[in-house]
Amino acid sequence: MNKDKIYYHIQKKVDNKPEWFAGEEYFINPDEINYFQKGLISGLEYKTKNKEGETIGQIKYVSDLLKKSSSNQDLSKSCNDLVTSLTQYLKWIQEDIFEKIRSKNYPNLPSRKSCLWICTYEQLKNWLDIMINFNSRYQQPKTKILSLSIAGVCHQADATYLDADTHKIEDFEFAANNYWSGVYKSNKEIEILFHGKVKVIKEYNNIDEINIY
Repeated sequence: MNKDKIYYHIQKKVDNKPEWFAGEEYFINPDEINYFQKGLISGLEYKTKNKEGETIGQIKYVSDLLKKSSSNQDLSKSCNDLVTSLTQYLKWIQEDIFEKIRSKNYPNLPSRKSCLWICTYEQLKNWLDIMINFNSRYQQPKTKILSLSIAGVCHQADATYLDADTHKIEDFEFAANNYWSGVYKSNKEIEILFHGKVKVIKEYNNIDEINIY
């Protein structure tokens, strides 16, 4: 980690998360769960009301629809909701496996459960494009860019290993080992995990406001 290098963090503006401002200093505590993990856990329960007014799980709801003569529109929406719900569970399973591999084999690296995600200026535009694409599919809060000075521990990794799908446990473990050992499949989604002290230097509404020269 270069202590004189400027890093960037894309902060979502949400009600349950304190907004950071220029001049403020923070400590990213390894023992504190971050907002990504909190959001992941809070999104695990997905319930739906059936026509009888009962609140049931999404899998049972879709199963009941398939047994009955339902419209294609009902099935399409319910299947989309089911995919969203199951993906959330797969993400949680994936994160749990990645954390177990880190704790066992790479204990000195920052945990994904408590880290702050940062990036270099060269990586910033790509992550903004990824977030814009994600936001176009799902309703997401507004964001702002923060430039940071940091002092602590970093780990740079290939985020494409985080593919929450119906893989074997062994495949998740293989991906986790590659992620934590710094093996890259590509340079498309390189992320930096950080624990330690950060100071917010400046705030930006978009990347065009940043002058690095």
